[in-house]
Amino acid sequence: MKKIIASVLLMFAVGFAGNISAQNDLKFSPGVHVGFSSMATGYIFKSGLASNSYNFYPPTTFSFLPVLGVKFDYQAAEILSVGVGFTYQSLSATHNNNYYFDDFAQLGYYENFTTKVTKMNFGVRSIITYINKDRFVLGSGLRVGMNLWSYSSTSSDPDYIDFMNTSYQKTGFTVQLIGASFTYYFIESVGVFAEIGIGHPYYSTAGAVFRF
Repeated sequence: MKKIIASVLLMFAVGFAGNISAQNDLKFSPGVHVGFSSMATGYIFKSGLASNSYNFYPPTTFSFLPVLGVKFDYQAAEILSVGVGFTYQSLSATHNNNYYFDDFAQLGYYENFTTKVTKMNFGVRSIITYINKDRFVLGSGLRVGMNLWSYSSTSSDPDYIDFMNTSYQKTGFTVQLIGASFTYYFIESVGVFAEIGIGHPYYSTAGAVFRF
């Protein structure tokens, strides 16, 4: 399955690269951005605030890193741009004075530990442009990618580890509908952009974009 998905992504990228090379007036547009996703609320709901069944006690400190991303787009035609993107996001929870009982040793323990989850997404994207003025660009599109999730925990409690299913990695195929993509250039080569999407890797994002 992973080989099939990788082949589809490769054919998508190569196919558009062929169209790009046939154009003479193309513009390459790299960008960096910061965004928001449902990862934080989903993780908090799962870990903990179901924590009462695992005898967690305050304080629990959550450390959240928003979606950080880069994108590389090409204007393949007046109404079409294609490209690739990468995003990274993480969330960690530090639990202090957590108590657990070791059934084998028949002893109780207090410990401080940290649970962390990270998500990386690699994808290819295409934007159909509705408005393409000199400085303002508006469109919508589609992104197809792959998530790589990573979980880890420093807890010694086997019940918690089993509950969180931590210390492993998994991948998943993703599709994102980019409902709106806005770009405004202050000068010919420097601007800002924002996107609103449905699906992974973000619901909304904004950042700086350059073109040459």
